[in-house]
Amino acid sequence: MSYRVKLTNAAKKQFDKLPETQQGLIIYEFRNLCDYYEDKSASNPDIRALQGKYKGFYRLKAGDYRIIFNCKHEELVIAVIKISHRKDVYR
Repeated sequence: MSYRVKLTNAAKKQFDKLPETQQGLIIYEFRNLCDYYEDKSASNPDIRALQGKYKGFYRLKAGDYRIIFNCKHEELVIAVIKISHRKDVYR
């Protein structure tokens, strides 16, 4: 079994508004993240645990954008709740 990335409706809208090159980078980071959780990757993605109102979630860097997600290991799902530019993501 392999991990799947699920985007909330809000995250899907944010993703669709991004330029195509940025979308490609984010998809690449999603693949790296899945490989990391499946122990298929030699490199570690830039993941940090969040605090405050996003406590219990993680952030992943993708260029100037940040992806806020939660990993449900028992279901093999990476649930993305927000994709935004780094200056706006934590507001």
